[in-house]
Amino acid sequence: MVEEVEEVEEKMENQENESPVKKGGELRTETENFRELFEKSLKKISEHAIVKGTVIRITDSDVIVDIGSKSEGVISKNEFFDKRKNLEVEVGDVISIYLEKTEDDSGAMVLSYEKALQIQAWDKITEALKENTPITGVITGAVKGGFTVDIGFKAFLPGSLADINFTKNMNEYIGKTFQFKVIKCDRKTLNILISRKAFLEEERKGNREKLLETLKEGDIVKGKVKSFASYGAFIDIGGVDALLHNKEISWGKINKPEDVLKIGDKSSV
Repeated sequence: MVEEVEEVEEKMENQENESPVKKGGELRTETENFRELFEKSLKKISEHAIVKGTVIRITDSDVIVDIGSKSEGVISKNEFFDKRKNLEVEVGDVISIYLEKTEDDSGAMVLSYEKALQIQAWDKITEALKENTPITGVITGAVKGGFTVDIGFKAFLPGSLADINFTKNMNEYIGKTFQFKVIKCDRKTLNILISRKAFLEEERKGNREKLLETLKEGDIVKGKVKSFASYGAFIDIGGVDALLHNKEISWGKINKPEDVLKIGDKSSV
């Protein structure tokens, strides 16, 4: 776009002495007409808005972006490194950018890639809360009472809401990606509360309804041992907890289901 602007400006300078053209009852030069058409062709961009831009060049320190304006946008290269220090963009990529100012004191645009990501992430969080839709996040660490989760912003996951069944081994969750439901969020304090349990329960309810529509006596189904009682084991057969009585666990007599089965065992029943 910048090269096009320079080419247009050069044409304008060469046409300054051209004969005037009558239009709308007024005498106007071809240069004036051409300049007007060119100005209309440029994107109308507003401050404090997210715009699309194309990466046209990457230097040692900056990423140069064309957003359809007269001048190129320059963004610090540091904004484009991920947590592993890998550069996330390359020439030709179309990216979202936050336009803070169309011109600063030196006449340059003030742009931010990081702020665009933050705004988009928060919009996604508030939409997930409003629409009751799941959001993807990575559990990044254990803290008092629960976990920290990266969902674009740092969120808190209480230990009691991490799973349907409580687990003492909190380390097994760290570093893993899961789906969550947003319970509440506050933009001013950036407090975000999420629940994986709520997502799992809703998912299980949907699976249960689908299963009950098709399940019939005599079917052989696969299940996983979920818990024990003195009279048998409860088997999760896909969203439905079914009782496997002691007398149905083994051909021989058993005192308790734990003699034959373990929590998490998979079996056809």
